[in-house]
Amino acid sequence: FSTTSNNTVRLSAFTVTTLSRFCANPRVGHLKRAVRLLGYLKKYPDHSVVYDPSPIELESIKWYKPPSNIFQIYSTDDPEPSGLYPGKDGTQLHMTVFCDSDHAHDASTGMSVTGYMVLVGSTPICWESRRQKTVSTSTFQSELIALRMTIEKVRGVVSLIRSFGSEVYTPIPILMDNQAAPRPRHRIASKARAFEKAAAGLVKVPV
Repeated sequence: FSTTSNNTVRLSAFTVTTLSRFCANPRVGHLKRAVRLLGYLKKYPDHSVVYDPSPIELESIKWYKPPSNIFQIYSTDDPEPSGLYPGKDGTQLHMTVFCDSDHAHDASTGMSVTGYMVLVGSTPICWESRRQKTVSTSTFQSELIALRMTIEKVRGVVSLIRSFGSEVYTPIPILMDNQAAPRPRHRIASKARAFEKAAAGLVKVPV
């Protein structure tokens, strides 16, 4: 199940992750859902990830501009150890990130689920759907936790690309559902981490 979902049909990854939590003590309902997943994989055997280097068009989106005072608090440089990466080969890649959360998705624990997908060009290169480790009492809180988790992943992917000698266009757009944020300044932040990366010019989010 796990190998199939991760290597062929990314849309089934969340289902496999959820079902795997009940491997030790499964019920009839879990078996029915597993059979339904197998039916989905049988119905769409040719679904796969196709490489497309063209960037996603985002010209119509209005981007949020951080207040000027965050540049007085956080460094405007993205901290990366000098000499860590090989010489650049002149290649620059477009990255786009999609991020969202499902508030209180898990009925048994009340925990929310974070989901994100990282694309280089128009090709998804990594994705994840994972339960958050704390119970969020509002959609706003679960969205901010999802944003923080996504930014951490983005930093890792950027470091990996730089280790190959390539560079990434920055700031990297993170498309997310920010309607739950009560004030505009909250739409870019999950505490200090998002503010820091916004000030460094690594990421940006829509208004």
